[in-house]
Parts: sequence; structure tokens; C-alpha cells
Amino acid sequence: MESTTDKRNAINTKPIWRRKLAQFTWAAAVSTGVSKDLEINGKVKAIVGVANDSTNAITYTTTIKDVDGYTLYTKADWAEAATEVVVFDADTMVYIPDGSTVTITPSGVPGASTGTFDLTLIGE
Repeated sequence: MESTTDKRNAINTKPIWRRKLAQFTWAAAVSTGVSKDLEINGKVKAIVGVANDSTNAITYTTTIKDVDGYTLYTKADWAEAATEVVVFDADTMVYIPDGSTVTITPSGVPGASTGTFDLTLIGE
């Protein structure tokens, strides 16, 4: 289930949002990327990725592209059976305009246990 949480303060000086995308999944013999629309228009301060422990030792790559297909962010080698957090500072923050998409691509087939990946974006 996709969800967005808005945690702005009363005077809107510290706007914070959290967007959790519906779980990405792959059948045992599938390794093609899965794309989803990002219904955000703002700065990403942190990205959280959670991969399951699949039968095969695979990793995942995240790619965020804007509406024109320009790559705004890529992270390879999200580890399986782990939760990883990427935190950005003012110089490395990712700006995501409306109409962008995110694609998660496994490095290989997950095997009998199938593959799952959860992605949450936190920003302002």
C-alpha cells in the first residue's frame, strides 16, 4: 500500500513529508526492473530501502528519472536481507519534480523465495 504522511508544523516553517511506495515484488525467475510513478514535487532528504532475504544472493538498483527521462538519482547494490538508509545534506539533496518515476532492478533472479523491496522517501 502506498502512503504519504505530511508532518508540517503549525506555521509551515519545517515541512516534512514521507512517501512509502507499495512493495516492489519479483517472482522466482524474474529480474526485470519494476517502475512506479513518484507523486512528489520536492526535495528528498533521505531514502530508506528494505530488501528481503531471497534464495539467490542478489542486490537491487534504484533509479529515479524525471518526466524527460533524465536520471536524477541512482543507487546500486542495495544489500539483500537488509535495511539501508541514505541521508543527503544540502549539497547532495535530490530534487524530484512532478511526473518522475522510480525503477527498482534486481541484479538477478531472486529464486524460490521471490524478491521484495520496500522504498520510502523522506523530504521537505
